[in-house]
Amino acid sequence: MNTKEYNKQYYAAHREELAAKHKDWYALHSKEVIAKSAVRKAQKRADIPRIARLCLGCGEPFEVNASNKTKRYCSQGCGQKVRKGRVPVTRACPQCGCDFEVNASNTLKIYCTYDCGAKAWRERKAGPNA
Repeated sequence: MNTKEYNKQYYAAHREELAAKHKDWYALHSKEVIAKSAVRKAQKRADIPRIARLCLGCGEPFEVNASNKTKRYCSQGCGQKVRKGRVPVTRACPQCGCDFEVNASNTLKIYCTYDCGAKAWRERKAGPNA
């Protein structure tokens, strides 16, 4: 009988017993490890001073660790909005002068409505003589 066959027979006969031992040991060990690591993390968090910053996306205040030099946004969603240019910006329509909001990434929107854009186009098309 070779080693492979012996292992098959041994584990077939003792599979349930070994699984139960492993399950009990793992359950006990993992609870201890989790409890110890949670206590250590809480102690570390309590020792680190926190400072207040203003979010570059929405302007709301939020707290970060004093050692964190890179965090600029209050959440990932706020940072994504800024990076994708979904922050509303107020622009003035050159045709009628009214203010309108548009996403910062939308550089092509110059006029507040289609009608204002069409009116400006007709005036440009007519030229200075009209």
